[in-house]
Amino acid sequence: MTKFFDKLRSLEQEIADEKGPFQFYALILREDSPLKWDLVVAAPWLDEDERAGMKYLAAKVTKVLTKKEVVRMLAGIVIVERDNPGLKPIQKTVAVEHGNVELRDCELFRMDVEHAIIITSIRPGARHAGKAG
Repeated sequence: MTKFFDKLRSLEQEIADEKGPFQFYALILREDSPLKWDLVVAAPWLDEDERAGMKYLAAKVTKVLTKKEVVRMLAGIVIVERDNPGLKPIQKTVAVEHGNVELRDCELFRMDVEHAIIITSIRPGARHAGKAG
Protein backbone atom coordinates (compact mmCIF):
# COMPACT_ATOMS: atom_id res chain seq x y z
CA MET A 1 0.00 0.00 0.00
CA THR A 2 2.96 2.32 0.59
CA LYS A 3 3.79 2.35 -3.13
CA PHE A 4 0.27 3.65 -3.83
CA PHE A 5 0.80 6.62 -1.50
CA ASP A 6 4.34 7.26 -2.70
CA LYS A 7 3.18 7.36 -6.31
CA LEU A 8 0.41 9.85 -5.55
CA ARG A 9 2.72 11.95 -3.35
CA SER A 10 5.28 12.18 -6.19
CA LEU A 11 2.51 12.97 -8.65
CA GLU A 12 1.47 16.00 -6.59
CA GLN A 13 4.91 17.57 -7.02
CA GLU A 14 5.00 16.72 -10.74
CA ILE A 15 1.58 18.27 -11.37
CA ALA A 16 2.39 21.35 -9.28
CA ASP A 17 5.54 21.86 -11.37
CA GLU A 18 3.55 21.54 -14.61
CA LYS A 19 0.30 23.35 -13.81
CA GLY A 20 0.90 25.41 -10.69
CA PRO A 21 0.53 24.80 -6.97
CA PHE A 22 -2.28 23.00 -5.25
CA GLN A 23 -3.96 24.65 -2.30
CA PHE A 24 -5.05 21.21 -1.14
CA TYR A 25 -4.04 17.69 -2.15
CA ALA A 26 -4.92 14.76 0.06
CA LEU A 27 -5.90 11.13 0.14
CA ILE A 28 -9.00 10.60 2.25
CA LEU A 29 -10.43 7.30 3.45
CA ARG A 30 -14.05 7.88 4.36
CA GLU A 31 -15.57 5.76 7.11
CA ASP A 32 -18.25 4.53 4.71
CA SER A 33 -15.74 3.57 1.99
CA PRO A 34 -13.41 0.95 3.46
CA LEU A 35 -10.08 0.59 1.71
CA LYS A 36 -10.99 2.96 -1.14
CA TRP A 37 -9.33 6.36 -1.02
CA ASP A 38 -10.53 9.63 -2.54
CA LEU A 39 -7.93 11.93 -4.03
CA VAL A 40 -9.22 15.34 -2.96
CA VAL A 41 -7.69 18.39 -4.62
CA ALA A 42 -8.07 22.17 -4.87
CA ALA A 43 -6.05 24.53 -7.06
CA PRO A 44 -6.58 27.84 -8.87
CA TRP A 45 -6.01 26.19 -12.24
CA LEU A 46 -8.75 23.64 -11.46
CA ASP A 47 -11.29 26.39 -10.77
CA GLU A 48 -10.58 27.90 -14.20
CA ASP A 49 -11.76 24.79 -16.10
CA GLU A 50 -12.87 21.97 -13.82
CA ARG A 51 -13.76 19.58 -16.65
CA ALA A 52 -10.36 19.92 -18.35
CA GLY A 53 -8.69 19.70 -14.93
CA MET A 54 -10.48 16.47 -14.10
CA LYS A 55 -9.52 14.97 -17.45
CA TYR A 56 -5.89 15.99 -16.89
CA LEU A 57 -5.80 14.59 -13.34
CA ALA A 58 -7.43 11.31 -14.35
CA ALA A 59 -4.88 10.84 -17.14
CA LYS A 60 -1.97 11.56 -14.79
CA VAL A 61 -3.30 9.26 -12.06
CA THR A 62 -3.95 6.36 -14.42
CA LYS A 63 -0.47 6.79 -15.85
CA VAL A 64 1.26 6.35 -12.47
CA LEU A 65 -1.03 3.79 -10.83
CA THR A 66 -1.51 0.23 -12.01
CA LYS A 67 -5.00 -0.86 -13.04
CA LYS A 68 -5.10 -3.02 -9.93
CA GLU A 69 -4.31 0.00 -7.68
CA VAL A 70 -6.98 2.10 -9.38
CA VAL A 71 -9.65 -0.59 -9.04
CA ARG A 72 -8.82 -1.76 -5.53
CA MET A 73 -7.67 1.41 -3.81
CA LEU A 74 -8.99 4.55 -5.51
CA ALA A 75 -12.63 5.56 -5.02
CA GLY A 76 -12.26 8.64 -7.18
CA ILE A 77 -10.90 12.13 -7.69
CA VAL A 78 -12.76 14.96 -5.99
CA ILE A 79 -12.17 18.55 -7.01
CA VAL A 80 -12.97 21.01 -4.23
CA GLU A 81 -13.55 24.61 -5.24
CA ARG A 82 -11.21 26.99 -3.46
CA ASP A 83 -14.15 28.83 -1.88
CA ASN A 84 -15.59 25.64 -0.37
CA PRO A 85 -16.36 26.47 3.29
CA GLY A 86 -14.87 23.17 4.44
CA LEU A 87 -11.45 24.00 3.03
CA LYS A 88 -10.44 26.98 5.21
CA PRO A 89 -10.63 25.16 8.57
CA ILE A 90 -8.33 22.43 7.26
CA GLN A 91 -5.89 24.98 5.84
CA LYS A 92 -5.82 26.83 9.18
CA THR A 93 -5.11 23.61 11.07
CA VAL A 94 -2.72 21.90 8.66
CA ALA A 95 0.02 23.79 6.82
CA VAL A 96 2.14 21.51 4.65
CA GLU A 97 3.49 21.46 1.11
CA HIS A 98 4.76 18.33 -0.63
CA GLY A 99 4.79 16.57 2.74
CA ASN A 100 2.76 14.13 4.74
CA VAL A 101 0.39 14.97 7.58
CA GLU A 102 -1.87 12.16 8.77
CA LEU A 103 -5.20 12.63 10.51
CA ARG A 104 -7.40 9.87 11.89
CA ASP A 105 -11.01 9.70 12.99
CA CYS A 106 -11.97 13.25 12.12
CA GLU A 107 -14.44 15.19 10.03
CA LEU A 108 -13.39 16.86 6.78
CA PHE A 109 -15.79 18.50 4.34
CA ARG A 110 -18.69 17.26 6.50
CA MET A 111 -17.57 13.66 5.97
CA ASP A 112 -16.59 11.21 8.67
CA VAL A 113 -13.01 10.33 7.86
CA GLU A 114 -11.22 7.24 9.09
CA HIS A 115 -7.81 8.30 7.78
CA ALA A 116 -6.50 11.27 5.81
CA ILE A 117 -3.06 11.81 4.35
CA ILE A 118 -2.64 15.49 3.56
CA ILE A 119 0.23 16.11 1.18
CA THR A 120 -0.39 19.81 0.55
CA SER A 121 -2.58 22.26 2.45
CA ILE A 122 -1.77 25.91 1.81
CA ARG A 123 -3.83 28.86 2.95
CA PRO A 124 -4.68 31.38 0.22
CA GLY A 125 -2.01 34.06 0.09
CA ALA A 126 0.53 31.93 1.95
CA ARG A 127 4.00 31.64 0.45
CA HIS A 128 4.80 28.33 -1.15
CA ALA A 129 7.68 26.67 -2.91
CA GLY A 130 5.60 25.58 -5.88
CA LYS A 131 5.92 27.06 -9.35
CA ALA A 132 3.23 29.55 -10.34
CA GLY A 133 1.37 28.44 -13.46
